[in-house]
Amino acid sequence: MLGLRVILCALAGLLAACNGNDCKDPTCGDAGPAADTTTRCTKDKVSCASGEINAFGVCLAQSTMVKVAAGEFTMGKTEAGKDHTPEHKVTLKEFLIDKTEVTVAQYRACVDCGACVKPLRDGSHTGREPYFGSDKFKDYPVVYVSHKDAKAYCEGIGKRLPTEAEWEKAARGTKANTYPWGSDSPTQKHANFGALVNDTTLVTDFGDKGSPFGALNMAGNVWEWVADAYDAGYYAKSPASDPKGPTSGEIRVARGGSFISQHEQIMSYARGHYAETAALSTLGFRCAKDQW
Repeated sequence: MLGLRVILCALAGLLAACNGNDCKDPTCGDAGPAADTTTRCTKDKVSCASGEINAFGVCLAQSTMVKVAAGEFTMGKTEAGKDHTPEHKVTLKEFLIDKTEVTVAQYRACVDCGACVKPLRDGSHTGREPYFGSDKFKDYPVVYVSHKDAKAYCEGIGKRLPTEAEWEKAARGTKANTYPWGSDSPTQKHANFGALVNDTTLVTDFGDKGSPFGALNMAGNVWEWVADAYDAGYYAKSPASDPKGPTSGEIRVARGGSFISQHEQIMSYARGHYAETAALSTLGFRCAKDQW
């Protein structure tokens, strides 16, 4: 049936759109966000209070984001041969960033409204299926989403992906923390890393080990997409004020490490990178915003 739908889509001159998961024609069916989502999309049926965002029918209060004050912080660390070299000072404007990673429930609301593409798999690293389709995991991070998918969700609710500099400041604070909680070596009481669990955990876990600004799970759980394209030598030429990073490129930066990462990868200055089309069990995201 799906093959027939794609053929019909091609006959309609829409094959390229289908391949990009952007086709809205009902003949495309499962090839993209389905047109027939009216019974599941509750966005227009939900009235959110003042100061809240209607995230496709899920009301997100101001408390779901934390404020990162304007000012200077230390970005990177000088280590020979590392892509987070050299350590340098960066000044950022004030911004907001999600307190937690975007959850299954939040992303599912976007899919139900036809604004987001379903994750590549309805499962998780250890084969928990369904994962995306189960309320049991609604407060766990959404995974198997590409950079494009993450960007679409954030922009769909009036937010955006954080820049790499914003993510790093939100994670390590203004005292050059090695980890969000400080300099103490990580254990199973600090973060979900090193295959201690070998899969995702609640986005609210390790609440007492958040970053200096109050963001949770910025070390471990899932790698988090940021806006920047990847450049291994970028830290040596990064502007000193509000750096946006490279904006184009097929490789994108991800930060924070995941549940299978070792301690070096969950350090707040450690950089990861993946093809922008990658959709993995270890990859999720959080959003940022200039102001509420």
